[in-house]
Amino acid sequence: MATKTFLMLWKPSTWPQFAEEIPQLQAEIRDVGHAAHSWSSGGRKCDIEPGDRIYLIQTGRQPWSVIASGTASSRIYHDPQKPYPNEVDVDWDHIVDQDKTMPIPDEDPELYTYVTKRQASGNELNARHARTLAVHWDRHLHRSIR
Repeated sequence: MATKTFLMLWKPSTWPQFAEEIPQLQAEIRDVGHAAHSWSSGGRKCDIEPGDRIYLIQTGRQPWSVIASGTASSRIYHDPQKPYPNEVDVDWDHIVDQDKTMPIPDEDPELYTYVTKRQASGNELNARHARTLAVHWDRHLHRSIR
């Protein structure tokens, strides 16, 4: 089965706790190569499988931007203790500081529109858009490391 790519959304004003977790998660990534964490899949209740690619999009201000990437390490499960109960475990492999996020590439208007018109986590990207986003993110990370 082919790996799929999904977008998860994070609005800092709604979920400020994640900003507080970022330094610890970044330290785990530096130390072990990934940081285990869970994230809401919004209204999506199925179809995310371990190994699928996950991008975390920071919303709430313009431009919307990628702040993290990782791989699903579970299927979606229901956690009634959470405010958004559809959860997926993610092994984040990159999380950048909030001032070093990558704006959604606007030279691909179709991708830009698709990403910025979504209002919930769990949206799947088609293969072409997933490749475009992956290439831009990889370039962004390499520039940020230098």
